[in-house]
Amino acid sequence: HGSGGISVTGATTIQPTTATALLTTTSSNYAFSTGSLSVQNGGTFTGNATTTITVSGAVTIASGGTLNSTSGTLAVTSDFANSGTFNANSGTVSFTTNTNTNFTGTTTTTTFQNLTITDTVAKTVTFFHGNTYVISGTWIVTGVSGQRVVLTRDATAAWNVNPSNSSVDYADVSFSNNTNANAICAGNSISTNAGNTNWSITTGVCAQISGVVYKSDETTIGTSGNSGPCDGSTSVLSIRVNDG
Repeated sequence: HGSGGISVTGATTIQPTTATALLTTTSSNYAFSTGSLSVQNGGTFTGNATTTITVSGAVTIASGGTLNSTSGTLAVTSDFANSGTFNANSGTVSFTTNTNTNFTGTTTTTTFQNLTITDTVAKTVTFFHGNTYVISGTWIVTGVSGQRVVLTRDATAAWNVNPSNSSVDYADVSFSNNTNANAICAGNSISTNAGNTNWSITTGVCAQISGVVYKSDETTIGTSGNSGPCDGSTSVLSIRVNDG
């Protein structure tokens, strides 16, 4: 490694034999790049505090393996398979190339702090059926006109997503169950195969207006008994624009 970080041209595999294997880049806060990253049973990878971990292939966390991610960015080119423990810390996991991505693994719930998926040429992101992907911070999905990001399942059951906040634009969403209380609005988007729950998918743009909503007699909407004018009850409206 040089003064700026650690670079592995091929694969990085953390695979213990008789003792726990540990790779950490925190002591010198090194950036880390590798062709692929595989953490096997008994292995632990701990990323640096704030800089970038770049994986130009797939990330694999086997049962019994632990990946403690960076509080900066974990940039992945290919697939993400979690059958062990993934600790997101306060960082972002990004899939920003045009390579298709498969989310797999036997861990039924994987939690990200921030998850970013983008493309400039259409790509497909496939989520493991029945698994839940929680985004504690912000989930960003951004394609471009005519080159949407396809979000879909791998098999017969739906895939589950639970983002605290989301920004979805130019996507093609199918077979997704949003378990968050708030619907996800996907703007400039379509659903080729349908099967979605708690999504608002529009070919127009998304807009959300928060504030006090009044009826024509100046009583608020949604207030028990509508007891009087301007009583301050608030509602949230989801509005579709140019949705045909």
